[in-house]
Amino acid sequence: MKIPGLHHAETWLRRWRDRWIEQRHVPRYLSIDMLWSKLAVEGYVLVRKCGDHRIAFDPSDQVIGRALILNGDWQRGDSERAIGFLSANGMLAPDGVFVDVGANIGTQSVYASLSGRFARVLALEPSPAEFELLGINVRLNGLTGTVDCRQVAVGAKASSMALALNAVNRGDHRLVEEPGANCVAVNVLPLDAILEGEGIDAAEVGLVWIDVQGHEPQVCEGMPRVLAAGVPLVIEFNVEDYGEAGTRAFAGHLAQHYDSFVDIADESLVVRRVPDLAMLPRVADVLVFRSAARCS
Repeated sequence: MKIPGLHHAETWLRRWRDRWIEQRHVPRYLSIDMLWSKLAVEGYVLVRKCGDHRIAFDPSDQVIGRALILNGDWQRGDSERAIGFLSANGMLAPDGVFVDVGANIGTQSVYASLSGRFARVLALEPSPAEFELLGINVRLNGLTGTVDCRQVAVGAKASSMALALNAVNRGDHRLVEEPGANCVAVNVLPLDAILEGEGIDAAEVGLVWIDVQGHEPQVCEGMPRVLAAGVPLVIEFNVEDYGEAGTRAFAGHLAQHYDSFVDIADESLVVRRVPDLAMLPRVADVLVFRSAARCS
């Protein structure tokens, strides 16, 4: 992986952004396409200054990378709403641990660290390329004393699986049973076992963020101690991946431990019952929690 000097990369990004996006006489849709054709150079890493932090990313990634170029963040509003909601309602343990399952390049880990609400962040990512960028972003932001990175996939049980890599959307790598083209072998461990190995008790965990492209039910199956402790969860609840029966089963499993959820993409944060997850019409990022506060 070729990594240009950080200052050079930021200057390069700023130059093309200013030239194509801020030239008002160029139609915005055209300016975005032109910007992309210049920046999406496979094998290089760009670094963008995003206000209070910097993020290194692959400019060929047409989802997370594109959002970082155009907007300067990846779902930071979701992170702030989730953490803010828990804090306001007395459900976020002070100085707890933030666990990022499917951390990718570390955007949520960085945001959680910057929130000042967590004493430690545990970032788990199996993809070799994304794990390398995760480590770069931890170092870029001076978070080596706060964020611990582990190259591992999370599932229901210890095993080895194939991770199918998506070259276009690098946030859409998926665990598959049978390896195919563009797959890498990865180690899989249940979250309870990972936490035990890190010396972290479930009661110390403030929030678990799970975004693993349809593998969320298996992740939750492998963390009974976390669920029993009522640790709040942010889950990309993907009804399209789970199917009708799988969606009902997953919602039922969560309902054994939690009673409420909010859609964190919705600024109104309307509280709904966990069984209603089975009726979601689309993919949604949801914060699942027990309505009784865990801490004062």
